[in-house]
Amino acid sequence: MGLTTAMGRKTAYVTEPLSSSSNSSSSNHRVITDPSDLKIDKTVDSLRGIKMTAPDGTVTQTSKYSDPRFGSQSPYTGNASVKTPSGLTYSGSSSRSVSLKESGNPLSLTSMTQSTTVNSRTSTSTYDAATHKITDKSPAGRLSIATVDDRGRVVLEEAGGLAPTSYAYDDRGRLTEAKTGTGDSTRTTTYTYARTYNSFGELAGYKANYLPNYNTPKSGSPPPTCATT
Repeated sequence: MGLTTAMGRKTAYVTEPLSSSSNSSSSNHRVITDPSDLKIDKTVDSLRGIKMTAPDGTVTQTSKYSDPRFGSQSPYTGNASVKTPSGLTYSGSSSRSVSLKESGNPLSLTSMTQSTTVNSRTSTSTYDAATHKITDKSPAGRLSIATVDDRGRVVLEEAGGLAPTSYAYDDRGRLTEAKTGTGDSTRTTTYTYARTYNSFGELAGYKANYLPNYNTPKSGSPPPTCATT
């Protein structure tokens, strides 16, 4: 298959099944040739993962793992590697483990830990459903903790010896306040929004005027204003 622009620039796409794969319906070899005749070579194998070779010779390989809760419906990248023509390499791997209150019920999560290793340096991220806390640990052992609400929004951030930062939101989920520090040293940033919405989610008192032949309003919603005290 090919694509030719109005300026005559041609891009070619070639896809062929992998005859050696046991699942040829989802395994194939692709070659994309751009207008300058540079080629991207990509092999997608349902069993071995993805291997892509860039025009400069850089080779990237990735493989997917099944999520421990949702299986193959929600895969994640378990291994990844990059090797440049000069010999520089990147090697990464990731693993997930979960604890469920009810076996077989993916929505009964009590905790989840994900470990990520990049060039032999491992970091971890642990979620505790009871406290709604996400604890990240760097390869150097530094800890940072984020507390989320029942909608997954960050309401508190804590990191090492730094002052904590808390966040507040309005009923539309927009950030309204950020406080850093405690006591007399607290610094507060407030956010206000110029336009309000009615109960139907429409801009109150606002009527969009469209330009001729364009589906674009003359003016969009302005960004929030903020003040720091």
